[in-house]
Amino acid sequence: MQSFDPKQQPQASSSPHLPRWKMILILLGIGCIGGLGLQYWLRLRQFDAAVQAYELNDCNQAIAGFKSFDGNPEVEEARQ
Repeated sequence: MQSFDPKQQPQASSSPHLPRWKMILILLGIGCIGGLGLQYWLRLRQFDAAVQAYELNDCNQAIAGFKSFDGNPEVEEARQ
């Protein structure tokens, strides 16, 4: 019968690096945050372009730009 010696048990992770699944979760988190930032930036640019078109009296372009912002108080004010 073998005796139990905890020093001879293999460690779960002998590598000094993070396990692969933790690294994947970290990269997914960074990707999600980056995606949200990019989405915010693109919507901000779209809104600014619509406001600029409104100020230049390009009504068709302004209406097309504002359609995706229905319910936004600034858009409702600009439409009136």
